[in-house]
Amino acid sequence: MSNRAKISVWASPSLSESKKGGLSPVVLWAIVFSLAPSFWDAAGTFPASYLAAQASFGSLTAPSDQSPSPEQPKKKHRTKKNANVSSETTGGTFSGDAQGGEAGKPNSPNKGPVLGIPQKVRYRYGMEFEARPGGECSNLFGSAPIPMEWPEQKVTLVEEVFPREARVGYRELKEGGVRQLLFKMRTLQEGQKTEASVVIEVTRYTQAPPSDTQGLVVPKKLGRTMRHYLDDSPFIEVGDQRVRKIARTIKEQTKEESPWNQVSAVFNYVRDHVRYNESLKETTIRGAAAAIETEEGDCEDMSALFIAITRNLGIPARTVRVPDHCWAEFYLEDPEGNGYWFPAQVAGNEALGVSSDTRPILQKGDSFRIPESPREETRYVKELFTGDVRQNGPDPRVQFIREEVSR
Repeated sequence: MSNRAKISVWASPSLSESKKGGLSPVVLWAIVFSLAPSFWDAAGTFPASYLAAQASFGSLTAPSDQSPSPEQPKKKHRTKKNANVSSETTGGTFSGDAQGGEAGKPNSPNKGPVLGIPQKVRYRYGMEFEARPGGECSNLFGSAPIPMEWPEQKVTLVEEVFPREARVGYRELKEGGVRQLLFKMRTLQEGQKTEASVVIEVTRYTQAPPSDTQGLVVPKKLGRTMRHYLDDSPFIEVGDQRVRKIARTIKEQTKEESPWNQVSAVFNYVRDHVRYNESLKETTIRGAAAAIETEEGDCEDMSALFIAITRNLGIPARTVRVPDHCWAEFYLEDPEGNGYWFPAQVAGNEALGVSSDTRPILQKGDSFRIPESPREETRYVKELFTGDVRQNGPDPRVQFIREEVSR
């Protein structure tokens, strides 16, 4: 008989969502969970199916005012040869699907979103685990989403704090839109504390629409990833009959209009028919169908309805997540076939295509399958901690880190 119990903690991606799920992303206590998976193979190494990580941040570079070179960002607690970090890669850099140009590179004023003045802020992301007296832990696994690059967001690695006795790396989910910091450790002795974290500098740009939106068109041919943004997602009920009826009405009323004007009609419909109710942020996610039924919603619900209707028009749309807030964005192409994502802050007062928010983007998209829980489709990627604790021993202290830091 095993003398260890399984523990598992799922955290929420923002403070507002933590109220919905009942778990704080700041300090989380482990929960006994008998079905938590084991993450170690027979040889005691990382199974490739659970961790495909990079030895560095790929395209990230150390900022010019730091002493390490771009290839050698500041590190702590590393072995000389970085033997604690997997050398596998997931194919790709630390960038998202940056159609329309590189991160921070302005588009032509007549094409994609126009980027504003940048704002630079440093953040620390990661996790801390501590085994209490009498509570030795084993088979520890942790994951946490961290910002990645987008056209309106540039990410620069400043520092990594990785323990020698653990394996730490990065993973991008196959759906795209999310980058995770991954942690794995064989044993945490009672009273022992460990940390895996990174400090990154995030440069965020505001966005405004191009001077000419009438030449933008609905893409005629979409790849597999882009088709993903036309389907149902959790709480984004594209196939709901009420959603489809609204989309048909808008399409009929705007059939002589440009795609931008069609999206604008969707934008205005949601604002006119759904009353913003901030108190709903304290409840569970409700979604597009609930917004129609109750005629009220928070940023989650209003964005979900906008996305569901827009997808019914054949225009890709998805969710953008920042701490404590989210909004939608939609995808159109210029006559040359170059594609761009445009923001739609439907819960607010900003015009279509405008976003003055400079909080770090944590993810884009709204339908993910986490390798550690592949059968579950989730709207947002959350922090996760799993492991084994000595039978009858106290659960470990678990803390996920997401904080602004000074230079």
